[in-house]
Amino acid sequence: MGLGLAATRDLISFLRHGAAGAADAPNVLAGRIDRAMAFGQSQSGRYLHDLLYYGFNSDESGRAVFEGLMPHLAGGKKTFTNFRFSQPGRSAYQHADTLYPGAEFPFTYPVTTDPLTGKTDGMLARCLADGNCPKIIKTDTELEFYQGRASLVVTDAKANPLTMPENVRLFLLSNLQHAAPLNAKSALTAAPYVNSRPS
Repeated sequence: MGLGLAATRDLISFLRHGAAGAADAPNVLAGRIDRAMAFGQSQSGRYLHDLLYYGFNSDESGRAVFEGLMPHLAGGKKTFTNFRFSQPGRSAYQHADTLYPGAEFPFTYPVTTDPLTGKTDGMLARCLADGNCPKIIKTDTELEFYQGRASLVVTDAKANPLTMPENVRLFLLSNLQHAAPLNAKSALTAAPYVNSRPS
């Protein structure tokens, strides 16, 4: 299931650095991409957490694949990907699917220590070691605090506040829903107003 992470890494790296005149795989975008950014919403935002956490933001030559990541509505979770019988579409919630992986330590970007397991880790651990961490703009709504472990992005496991690294910016989108269909309209604007007073 993790082949998607390698495929994303290799495709973006090829489009950025592959040769234009290569006989076996010519790159039509050679020399035209200065920077690459990735946006992911909900499940694909958790996918970006995995891409970063498992070290796939470094290509095989050690170069950064994406200079910027925007995990939107991902909370402090990753996906159920790097496990036997994985199901990346599953997500552990407050009261549902709680036994499925994807919502376990580390939850945040800085390297911290989990007091329950003694494990020290962070979503930035591998890119810090490689020296090529991307800039991150993370946006969550209140639902991610209830259902997506978002509070563990800003606190350690003992509820102490964390200082984010310089490359990470966090934003709360207050009073918004988790996601909406592209052409969604509110009930007030979807139906015409009917005057119920007698004439």
